[in-house]
Amino acid sequence: MLFVLIGTAAFYLYQRSSGFQEVEFMRLEDFRIEKINTFPNLNLQAKANARLNNPNPFSVEIRSTEFDIFIEDKHASRANQSLSIEMKRNSDFELPLDFEIPLGKIGFFKDARNILSGAWKNQSIKMRTVGRVKVSVLGLEVDVPFEEETSYLLKDYLPK
Repeated sequence: MLFVLIGTAAFYLYQRSSGFQEVEFMRLEDFRIEKINTFPNLNLQAKANARLNNPNPFSVEIRSTEFDIFIEDKHASRANQSLSIEMKRNSDFELPLDFEIPLGKIGFFKDARNILSGAWKNQSIKMRTVGRVKVSVLGLEVDVPFEEETSYLLKDYLPK
């Protein structure tokens, strides 16, 4: 406990003296649906990239991501990834995210005919992603929070 307190105090003093800036979440980009599972429940395997910026004159290590996905304001799923990726100094970085969107679970399609006919592909969904990326800076872990909301017309993001 004492070590954590001393480490936190040292990190705080380093921040104040060296102009340390927090790693910044910029946006979620390159959303794509990799796979569609229709039975027994409609579920989409998706990927996206979190664009991050490290404004510091030293590298940081990305340790993990945790985020919740909301579809049409209903909690759809939670994704966690353990990582060990170096983010170079003074740079932008694309962090790949993998997640599942269980549309059937949240009652997105109440009419089975929409699923069977493929009409669901013409639906637009509002997706909100809320979470954090954990980075290690000089041996101490720092959370980088993020929140992004976008609407997607499913047919534009389906695998070709």
